[in-house]
Amino acid sequence: MVKKCYIKCVEDSHDPILLPDGKEVPIGRAPETKIQNKRCSRKQVSFTANFKENTVLAKQLGDNPSFLEGGIQLFKGETRLLCHEDSIELIEGFFKHRIVFEPPPMKRAAAQGATPDEVDTTQPKKARMESLMRNGVSGGKWETVDQGKMLVFSPHSMNHSSKVASYDLDWTLIGTKSGRVYPRDADDWQILLPEVPGKLKKFHADGYKLVIFSNQAGIGTHRIIISEFQRKVENIASKLGVPIQAFISTGTSIYRKPLTGMWKYLSEQNNGVPVSISESFYCGDAAGRPEKWAPKKKKDFSCSDRLFAMNIGIKFFTPEEHFQGQTAAPFSLPTFQPLQLSAKVPLVDPPTAKLEVSEPELVVMVGGPGSGKSTFARQHLSSYTYVNMDQLKSVQKCIQEVKKTLEIKASVVVDNTNPDKKARARFLAIAKQTGVKSRCFKMLTSKEHCRHNIRFRELTDSSHAPISEMIVRQYEKNYEEPALDEGFVEIIGVNFVPRFEIKEHEKLYNQFLP
Repeated sequence: MVKKCYIKCVEDSHDPILLPDGKEVPIGRAPETKIQNKRCSRKQVSFTANFKENTVLAKQLGDNPSFLEGGIQLFKGETRLLCHEDSIELIEGFFKHRIVFEPPPMKRAAAQGATPDEVDTTQPKKARMESLMRNGVSGGKWETVDQGKMLVFSPHSMNHSSKVASYDLDWTLIGTKSGRVYPRDADDWQILLPEVPGKLKKFHADGYKLVIFSNQAGIGTHRIIISEFQRKVENIASKLGVPIQAFISTGTSIYRKPLTGMWKYLSEQNNGVPVSISESFYCGDAAGRPEKWAPKKKKDFSCSDRLFAMNIGIKFFTPEEHFQGQTAAPFSLPTFQPLQLSAKVPLVDPPTAKLEVSEPELVVMVGGPGSGKSTFARQHLSSYTYVNMDQLKSVQKCIQEVKKTLEIKASVVVDNTNPDKKARARFLAIAKQTGVKSRCFKMLTSKEHCRHNIRFRELTDSSHAPISEMIVRQYEKNYEEPALDEGFVEIIGVNFVPRFEIKEHEKLYNQFLP
């Protein structure tokens, strides 16, 4: 029988539309669909059938997203592989269509037996391994999560297990054919180590769910074309010969390793099977190893894979340890470790120092971006006039506000970074002219801790203006330790002690951040 593929309206409001093999067919507001709603573009979604794989590539063309099964949104430029009987709403809640292959793809009960994607995981381990090695595994579905912040590939034959064997992609499962650090194109890859396929097949036979967790920020910046990367992942899965699920972080969101957003999504979408932390592991090459950890080996570019496993609480291995049985190499962790923060540390040093005083005074805050100085000033000096250049937009306006406040014998706090003597002197001069004493509150937050705070704020507070690394480095370059001879009667150290109103924020803060 000649194979055909159609996209059919679920409500039968128009005739089925034929999808020829390999030809892109746009569907939208048109006489043939009888759609008149202007929220649906004339070319809303294009569909390209692949008769060999029994799949249809759906590509969003319209400005308003289409909706896939499970409420997954398909945004402009994004693609998704659909299979027989998969459905799509051209706009939310309307114009539901279904993919139909004729004849339908073979089922498990067909005379020829199960397809490679339908290997029975209840078989004895040896039989399962032989079946996988004989047939190979390919095909699956893509979904877009959280407006494209994460892509998920799920093979048709995926088994949901409490035991998860998870891996990084680049330089863990694959390397480049070209020998370059970054691939030339979607075809520039090869299996990294000869032991990889056999090891994965063994873990699959032992009942593990196989998973890839990979950071691919190039997708978010459009350096990597989504459809080409999706094809690459499917080709890798086919080459490995095992059903392997892939979670791809496309930017700098909560899904980016070492954050645990991808793991959390896996745990919640594991078909109701609780994931066992003690029986699961992660393998990756970003392990914090120093230069020459092995002969002629370079320093690892980061420690993000090891930190990802630590954030989750699962075991971690490098590719050499996991696939080749090598002994563990030395490694270094970041200087700042959030879980080592003590909530018992005194807020100020010395602990007996007063926060607000009864007589009028000038308080000059000193601290870099992310040090917590603004939080401290607002919470603990709340009765003082608050002066901040981010709000007033110029140094001159800050000077005017300080002068106006001190002239009426009221207290004022200057919440700028004030890194050097010159920046502080302009305010100290006003205090001297008005006969008011000055104190300095100096943040004791380390550089690494400040960067952690900046990243945390980016993840939890979109209303705050982003702080670039250049601004942080500029503060560090200009910093001069405050001294009493500048005109201060007291210099008080301030420890950053985080407080949380939202439990999820506390959990996030206590993780290693990217």
